[in-house]
Amino acid sequence: MCSRFGGTEAQAKLLLGSLAAAACAWQLAANYERSDHSESHFVEDYGRSILASMPQNALLMLSGDILVNSVRYLQQCEGLRPDVVAFFVPTMTWKWFVPQQKAFFPNVTFPGTHYHPGQPGGWSMLQFFEANHQKFPDIFVCGGWYSGDDTAEKGYDKVPHGMCERMVRKGSTVDFDKWRRESYAALPRYPLPDITKYDETTWERNVFQESFKANHTRAFYALMHGMTHANLPLVKQQHAFKVAVEGYEQVIRDHPEPRPDYYYKNLGISYTRAAAALKSNEMNRKGGEAFARYISVAPSDDKDLDSIKAFVKSQGM
Repeated sequence: MCSRFGGTEAQAKLLLGSLAAAACAWQLAANYERSDHSESHFVEDYGRSILASMPQNALLMLSGDILVNSVRYLQQCEGLRPDVVAFFVPTMTWKWFVPQQKAFFPNVTFPGTHYHPGQPGGWSMLQFFEANHQKFPDIFVCGGWYSGDDTAEKGYDKVPHGMCERMVRKGSTVDFDKWRRESYAALPRYPLPDITKYDETTWERNVFQESFKANHTRAFYALMHGMTHANLPLVKQQHAFKVAVEGYEQVIRDHPEPRPDYYYKNLGISYTRAAAALKSNEMNRKGGEAFARYISVAPSDDKDLDSIKAFVKSQGM
């Protein structure tokens, strides 16, 4: 039998097969570089950084697929940091969790049948922290917990620590200089993904975002420490604002365009606060430059925009 191509049916099938193979080869060649992740270790680096930042025998609470999978894989499959007690917060909401998993966490106290403050037998996050803080002086949360449970904030403050937060009981004094050193050591230090290769659905993009968030959160905490402690000695205010300035300078230097607009606003605030503490005209000038950059990208509904424009004008910019 002949085909409309002028040859036999077998020859036609061979031709079609060759065309299909050529099309596949072309697709492979065209997309290979973008799709080749054989040397991608970003998620592994992310998990290693979190575990490396933990003190000995810490209690580490995880929420989010990338967090639990990167950390637990390294612990279970590579034996990394077995001293860190890490578990996935959402699984605690199921009533099967305590009966089936309690044996794997012999030093952890579960103050009820499951994590759910609104249900009979359920516990709140505050109750969980209170039941465990003596056995685990170092409790960290990565990824938060359920937004409907605000009990923990009544008894604990969140203090930035790398990509996680240390839970510190209210009334406790945070040694700022010690925090500065420890939080700096806990910051991620690994090559970041090229975000032109990874869209918003990928874990690699998540690694990129969380890494910058860790640096921003540390800088913001230092800024707030200097601004909100009314009785802070002048030299300690200067120290706090210096940490904030250095942190925001770094994220602006390292983050590709477009940068989050609040980076520039908070850098401007950090500079001007440092200027007041240090009596520095140079810091005021740098604050004006940062605010000028912010004005160019600021959302129109920012209630501080008029005062920021007035400050920039006062600096002759």
